[in-house]
Amino acid sequence: MNIVQGQYETSRRLEVLSGEDQQRRNVLDESQKGIVEHNNGQGAETNRRGFLGKIVAALGALFGLSVIYPIARYIYPPDKKVVEENADSAVVGKLAELAPNTAKNYKFNGKAVFVLNQGNETLAAMSAVCTHLGCNVAWKSDEKVVFCSCHGARYDLEGKKISGPQPADLQPYTAKVQDGNIVISKA
Repeated sequence: MNIVQGQYETSRRLEVLSGEDQQRRNVLDESQKGIVEHNNGQGAETNRRGFLGKIVAALGALFGLSVIYPIARYIYPPDKKVVEENADSAVVGKLAELAPNTAKNYKFNGKAVFVLNQGNETLAAMSAVCTHLGCNVAWKSDEKVVFCSCHGARYDLEGKKISGPQPADLQPYTAKVQDGNIVISKA
């Protein structure tokens, strides 16, 4: 019998196999059928390719979300919680925390307030936000002025503008010492 490998029919191949070889062949065929059924008719190579495709798709989705999320947050910003506190006065700190000829920012009704200790329990209070572009103001003790470092705006001890590009005075507040506490109230 002249058999060329890979080019013979199944019936001829079976003639060459012995009985024991035939049993092994049947077991292999059955196991191969089980594998094919398990893979739903797809070979192992197709399963690997499908798995890698799913991984690439998941990574692409993550990348897409990382790009889309900031854009969506920019277009649809979160709702700002409106906090309106309307207290007429409030204790914001201790006088001991504020040495003479120094200043400190405090929160009053949700706004930044600049409090200056002029000495002898004399306090000056005004908005801590410059009326020009909204920068925070600071105290320059050597010049005795309230100063905005963003564009050089200068205010006096009452928050009135001295020089600079600011369009208006700082909003005034009333500050007093009560039982060692700093109490701020609306002017």
